[in-house]
Amino acid sequence: MELDVTDDTSVDAAVAHVLAATGGRIDMLVNNAGILCTGPAVEVPLAQVRQVFDTNFTGLVRLCRAIAPVMIECRQGTIVNVGSSGGYVATPWMGIYAASKTAVHAYSDALRMELAPFGVNVVVVAPGRIESNIVENHSSALLNDKTTRYVKAYSAIEEITALTQAKGATPASEFAHVVVPKILRRSPPAYITYGAQSIGTWLMYYIPPVIRDYICGSRFGTHQLAKDLQPPSF
Repeated sequence: MELDVTDDTSVDAAVAHVLAATGGRIDMLVNNAGILCTGPAVEVPLAQVRQVFDTNFTGLVRLCRAIAPVMIECRQGTIVNVGSSGGYVATPWMGIYAASKTAVHAYSDALRMELAPFGVNVVVVAPGRIESNIVENHSSALLNDKTTRYVKAYSAIEEITALTQAKGATPASEFAHVVVPKILRRSPPAYITYGAQSIGTWLMYYIPPVIRDYICGSRFGTHQLAKDLQPPSF
């Protein structure tokens, strides 16, 4: 069944189709649609920023708005919103993507409390690095822009893009084997964090920012960029 989460008409048609097939009941919604975005936070084109948020966050809100009323009427249901371990801590070159996933986490926190009186569960799944096809259709226009101030950081930006699917990423089958039983509990947890490097990223949230900035700067190239840049001329 075709469903474009960025299109109101497509969402309404898909939900109507499912309700017609099930006699007016939906037990579970899994908001999994998402796209990647890498690049310097101040240089990502606004059109790309809008696309990322419309898919990763606003699209999720569209589905929740369409399906939550059905679950409220039935006094049961589970909404699973797929965030990211990057929603806990942003690293260099992933600011826009991380912001979209942090928005998912915050929205889900409010939604969980608001839907609880109606017997509807809300779960955030925050994966680490999971084997998928997310980078296959991803490209950064910034890597072709020779006017960018971050030209000396090209290799670091390319590295963090490839890192999501690098060796050691958790197989999707393993991820599902761990996560699905937790979602299917009568009272599922509010957050499920699993996958390569997910717990380490989550723990980074509790580290003082000055230490976190040092670790991320060393790992993702901003410290090297500072060394490579020429002093400004006036």
